[in-house]
Amino acid sequence: MAITRLKEQPLPADFLDRLQKFTTNATTGSLYTGERKSVTSPFFEGELGWVGVGTVEDVEEAFRLARRAQPLWAAKPVKHRAALLNRFHDLVKQHRELLADIVQLETGKDRTAAYDEVLDVMNNARYYANIAAEELEIKSRPGAFPFITKTAEQRVPKGVVGQISPWNYPLALGISDALAALVAGNAVVAKPDLNTPFSNIISLNLLLNAGLPHDVFQIVTGAGSEVGQAIAERCDYLMFTGSTKTGKLLGKVVGERLVGYSAELGGKNPMIIAPDADIEAHIDTIATACFSNSGQLCVSIERIYVPEEIFDRFTGALREATRRIKLGSGLNWNYQMGSLINQDQLNTVQRS
Repeated sequence: MAITRLKEQPLPADFLDRLQKFTTNATTGSLYTGERKSVTSPFFEGELGWVGVGTVEDVEEAFRLARRAQPLWAAKPVKHRAALLNRFHDLVKQHRELLADIVQLETGKDRTAAYDEVLDVMNNARYYANIAAEELEIKSRPGAFPFITKTAEQRVPKGVVGQISPWNYPLALGISDALAALVAGNAVVAKPDLNTPFSNIISLNLLLNAGLPHDVFQIVTGAGSEVGQAIAERCDYLMFTGSTKTGKLLGKVVGERLVGYSAELGGKNPMIIAPDADIEAHIDTIATACFSNSGQLCVSIERIYVPEEIFDRFTGALREATRRIKLGSGLNWNYQMGSLINQDQLNTVQRS
């Protein structure tokens, strides 16, 4: 893993040292022998770092390692796995500034949106740690013949769970869902988006520092058409967040294998304004619903239906609320909206 110094804006003095610490010896580093992919930042000109471009063979090796490690991990008591999540929570809290920095650098989003991701990971880690013992314990159920037969419900791991996560929330979507899989005794093979791999890699290193056995969580960076497809063809359950088009293609792959599938796909979310709505009281919240994370959010409002009798009043208020949103860049709290992630996304927005 290579990290290069950036020039356009000053970084915290120890940022690159801290980033190098958490990306050196990443699991992905041992899998790649071929092509590298530069990772750039919307904040800077030049390379933020690089990752390997994985192949089907890399995915095969990741699954081999994960399948070997998973039974030993599943044999650990639930309380042991839950305790690991609590330690991970504490490490995320300890390194929250670094995590927010790298989320911002990878995506261009504002500091508040980056911290949303950090808090999401902390909340999910604590939540799954708290409920794991009760949810995974063996429960007695009524049998077919009361008093004669006994029935028990026992939850068992799926095996190796595949995860394909997007660029718009690389930290939260790159690890939060995986925490539930891990605490249930599964191994994970994950593919983060090639534009935003470091958030996922740092999460893995924090998990390892919290005590997760090596090989239980594998990351393979690469193209979705090759690495994502290969994960879908090998996993025992698939978690995907991304476009509806890609979700349908992956659904066909796992459907033919009769493998479970969780898909969070893109949405076209409308808002309906009632005639008696208190526009002035809620207009800033409405603007946030439209432009949070620079609009790069699956639940962002994309169209608004307004009664004709309050149309002019509403559009005027929304215009002013939008003007109050301060645009900016940098690793600070001085603005409310950052940039789109890259030129390709800007082109997509302009075509819409």
